[in-house]
Amino acid sequence: MKQVIARITCVVDNRLPPDAKPGLGAEHGLSLHVELSGRQVLLDTGQSKQVVDNASLMGINLSQLDAIILSHGHYDHTGGLLPVLEAREAKLIPVYAHPDIFDEKFTLQRGVRRSIGLPWHREDAEALGARFFDASSWRQVVEGVWVTGIIKRVSLFETGDRQLLTARYPGGPPEQDSLLDDISVVVELGPDNSLAILTGCAHAGMVNIIEAVRRRFPAHKIKAIIGGSHLSKVSKNQLFATLAYLTESEIEMFRLSHCTGEAEEQLAKALAGRYQWFGVGEVVEFN
Repeated sequence: MKQVIARITCVVDNRLPPDAKPGLGAEHGLSLHVELSGRQVLLDTGQSKQVVDNASLMGINLSQLDAIILSHGHYDHTGGLLPVLEAREAKLIPVYAHPDIFDEKFTLQRGVRRSIGLPWHREDAEALGARFFDASSWRQVVEGVWVTGIIKRVSLFETGDRQLLTARYPGGPPEQDSLLDDISVVVELGPDNSLAILTGCAHAGMVNIIEAVRRRFPAHKIKAIIGGSHLSKVSKNQLFATLAYLTESEIEMFRLSHCTGEAEEQLAKALAGRYQWFGVGEVVEFN
């Protein structure tokens, strides 16, 4: 039997697979559990206590986490943080995130601001054991697991989602959120110099993220991309240019989820044999 080097489990996603374990629940959000060399990391926490309930049913002991990573400051990736901390009985744990997660984030609905940012205050998380660490640049979270920090925008067609807004000060005028807080995670998969990229929503752009990882690890091969892609909310130009890039890449596996949405049909067609949705309770193992 081959030794499992890394195991990625989908704890929270928008969808339940048909064969999902009874009791598991889905919600609009994402949470991925990473196991590597005896260390455990949680990327994002969904939007509610669902992450705790699902983890329990999957046999994931949140008290054994070595670190938590928040990919960006939207509620559907951060809303479950306090329940996770409470489930850990307020034991101290490092939480890696870009400082901009604490900025005001919203959309406009008929001219009225709808908050899509953090549903908790920093001091509340810290009171429950969170110790925030700046993830605005590359750093190793545990051995073999990295956060990318700010992703350099090199692609001309990845222009972001104009409906996602921020303000430079509380109550200030709306402007498009550049989402510099959108970070991804890189997992080293062993002696063959292969990598897996884990994304929260990929607001920085799938191509920008891949190119950032290639610059950091020029001698490594990207084997898999797992997580959200936000391709359901981008222009047709960005979608088709991204599909062309991914099709030409040598990446073997795309297990996308959450905000991939309506782009799934095009992804399945363009990446035939390499693409599959990654739903609640599903596991990817690397040997």
